[in-house]
Amino acid sequence: MRQEPFLGPPNKRAATWYYRRVNWTKLNSLFDSPFGIYRHHKKYAEGIDTAPLVEEIKKNEAFWSATRAQKVAVQRETLNIPLLVARPTSPSIHVDNVQEVAPSPYFKDFPATLRVLERFAVGRNARISRVNIVSLTPRKPVYSHIDHGLYYAPRARYHLVVSSKGSIMTNGGQQTFFKEGEIWRYNNKVPHESYNDSDERRIHVIFDLLPNSHLGRLKNRLLWIYFNMRPYRFFKHRTVTH
Repeated sequence: MRQEPFLGPPNKRAATWYYRRVNWTKLNSLFDSPFGIYRHHKKYAEGIDTAPLVEEIKKNEAFWSATRAQKVAVQRETLNIPLLVARPTSPSIHVDNVQEVAPSPYFKDFPATLRVLERFAVGRNARISRVNIVSLTPRKPVYSHIDHGLYYAPRARYHLVVSSKGSIMTNGGQQTFFKEGEIWRYNNKVPHESYNDSDERRIHVIFDLLPNSHLGRLKNRLLWIYFNMRPYRFFKHRTVTH
């Protein structure tokens, strides 16, 4: 029987229990959150008018694809519309190590979405890398996983919540609820997962920012190295019970 990663239950007490049980030692807990103060997610914006983004998506419903879900098992409950994608320079380089990005065929059909991301990136003194619009099926999870690869080392992952009635996000044992019109930094360098706790599809724009400053890139690289060294990366997660 095929085992699936364990998805932490959607409440704070149960999430705390899950965190202590999956990370078998206190040392793992320390590595998961350096010195007990590192927050794996942080809200950077709220109150964004997502109506133009929702309208854009409705006009382009035909672009939803299951290709990513078929290739990546943990994403099998999702559909996506890629806007900026990896541009491999050699067939021998794995996609998770490709640094270059290129517009997808759907790039020009989402100007309102890209304007929001561009304004945010300028405010963060960074440039946009890969961008994906992702729809998560009602009452379904994105299973626990870590985004490995050299591409992720200098970059930070962000979520723009376009449409959601129940976006439960867990990473590094820390759990929170993302709401419509918010942008969150989300640490994808540790085990992370999500759950659509509603009867409607959940739509996030998931994008990566590459800092313009060398110091910003160095900080992200050091975090990438640190979290890749933590002991529990060698353990498998438990079976999903949802």
